[in-house]
Amino acid sequence: MIDLNTFQIFADHLSNLKETSIDKRDGTPQYMTLSTRDAVNFDDVKEEYVKQLGVSEIPKSNDALFDDGKGFLVFVEFKNGFMDRPKQFAVPQIAITSWTPRGKNLAHGWSRRIYP
Repeated sequence: MIDLNTFQIFADHLSNLKETSIDKRDGTPQYMTLSTRDAVNFDDVKEEYVKQLGVSEIPKSNDALFDDGKGFLVFVEFKNGFMDRPKQFAVPQIAITSWTPRGKNLAHGWSRRIYP
C-alpha cells in the first residue's frame, strides 16, 4: 500500500472518486461514479504544480489517482458520452503526460488499451 499523504501536494488535494468524476458541462452536475473510494484530485495537483513552474502551455491530466491497496497507483480519466477516434487516442496520452515530468514521454514501449 502506498500512502499518498506522504506527498504534500497529494495530501492537499485528497478527495474521492465521486467528486473527481463530476461533469459540469451542461450546467447540471453529473457524476460518472458514485464511489466514495479515497482518491487524489489529480486535475488540482496539476494546476498547483504548473503554477509553480510558470509554464505557458498547460498539460492535460487525469482526473484522479488512487492506491489500489496492492501497491499499484491507478490513474482514472472519466469520460461522459461518445468517444470518437481522436478522443480515444487522447486518453492514453493524458495518462502519459500525467505521470511524466513536464509531459516527456518516458513510457517508451509501454501501452495499454484502456477504452472499449
